[in-house]
Amino acid sequence: MKIIENELKTLNAHLLDGFIEPFEDCELTNFVREKSKQIRATISILYLKALNIEITQDIYKILSATEIVHNA
Repeated sequence: MKIIENELKTLNAHLLDGFIEPFEDCELTNFVREKSKQIRATISILYLKALNIEITQDIYKILSATEIVHNA
């Protein structure tokens, strides 16, 4: 989705922060980074942008944690 491409890249960077080094390039991290597994984050980012709310690093951390927990 072009409109939030940069935000999704930042989200993916935060998602990787949650994994320890041996697991950085395994099937689980690839699974979590799939666009189909980021629907909640995508909808949240679009909603926040529609309301002109700045997406801070704390929001990215919350979105990342939500994705990791939901896909656990």
